Formats: sequence, structure tokens, C-alpha cells
Amino acid sequence: MSVQTLQLSDQLVQIAIEERLKRRDRWHIAWENGSLTREDWKVWVKQFGFFARTFPRWLANVMSNCPVLEVRQQLIVNMYDEEVCDSLVGDYHYNFLRRMGRSLGLTDDEIDNAAAFSTTVAAINAWNNLTKNRPWPEGLAALTVLELANTNAVREKIGRPKDMGAKDAFASVEMTAEDVRFLSLHQERDEEHGGGESDILNHHAAAPEVFASACDAARDSVKLAYVLWDGIYVGARNLLDVL
Repeated sequence: MSVQTLQLSDQLVQIAIEERLKRRDRWHIAWENGSLTREDWKVWVKQFGFFARTFPRWLANVMSNCPVLEVRQQLIVNMYDEEVCDSLVGDYHYNFLRRMGRSLGLTDDEIDNAAAFSTTVAAINAWNNLTKNRPWPEGLAALTVLELANTNAVREKIGRPKDMGAKDAFASVEMTAEDVRFLSLHQERDEEHGGGESDILNHHAAAPEVFASACDAARDSVKLAYVLWDGIYVGARNLLDVL
């Protein structure tokens, strides 16, 4: 099937599935086989904090490049949930990552001021470039594909946990559903945000040349997700093996 026979939203889902299956990062492999520990999750919280803190800035990068009112409105709603207060939970998203860290024994200062792994720095800087220095449909596709990769439609295809808020999902590392609300919240919100942004891309990025460049940006973005997650696994092994 050629790219042009699909809507961009459908193509982004396919990209998320294909790229995730092609590059199975070691963090998710370990998560799936139950070998992650509380110490691993402490490392993850500190490294993923860089992504969680910076994601709203990437949305703002796209917005600053975009002349279309309805697109900017959608991005502002998304940023408000992330940075100010999500009406679903009554708090901003990053604070739920802090709560997860606290449940593991980390302080907010340890999370907010953690030292980044080199792979974390590389991924964060590359996403900043994707969203700031490329046309807004490419930047939006790069972010939308990350949200689509967290939806049930993609999770089912790549063998990821379907309900991260399940009562026993993190029982092996002594974390409750409330402790990992950051994860289940994003699973819920990514269904909504990814869908809204997909509709926008279907309407504004249908021209063949825009479609193709948006798909290229999405592939780059999923590859960066591999760099981030696999880098966290390797970095955790390096840290924990010497403790």
C-alpha cells in the first residue's frame, strides 16, 4: 500500500508500530519480562523527567511556527494540561512524575536537578531541533506520533501493557496505581491529544510533499524514543552495577 492511500493519521500509527517493532529498546524488554527493579525506576524517573519537562516547550515550538489558529488552539489546550492544570486530575502532569519519584524515595530536588545521560541529552536536543527548526506540520507529526505510540491501538500491536493503571501492574516493584498515575494519565490523555492532533494533520498536511516530510519527521521521532529509552536502560545498568 502506498503512503498516499492512507490518511496521515493512519500512516503515523503504522510508523509507530513498524519503528517500535524494528527497534525494541532494552528498557521495554526488561519491563515486559519483569526484571526491572525499584532502583531502575528511580533512574527512569530522573531521566524521563527531562522529556516530561521539555515536551510542553516542543509544543510551543510548533505553535510559534504555525499560522493556523485552530492548530494553535489545540496546542494550547495540550500545553495547559501539561503545564498548568489538567481538569481530569486537578494538577499539572510533571507533578505526577514527581509523585512517582517520591513513592520510590526520591526528593523533588533529585528529580528536578538530575544529571542527564548523554543519550538523554542527544534525544532531547534532537527533538528540540525537530520541533523548532522544521516546518510546523513536521514538528507536530514528530510529537503526535509519540502520543499515538502510547495509545491502545499501537500498544496492542507491539505487545506493551494495555492498562498501566491496573491494580497489580507495578506490584512487583511495590508501587500502587496511584504511585504510577503519571503513566496511566498519559495513556488516557495521549488517546485524546493524539487524536485531535491527527485530525489537524489530516486536514493541513494532505499535500503529497507535506505528507512525505511529516512522515519522515515522525520516523525520526520514534527513533529518538528508542535512543532515550534504550539509553536509560544502559545508563541504569552502568550506574547500578557499580553501586
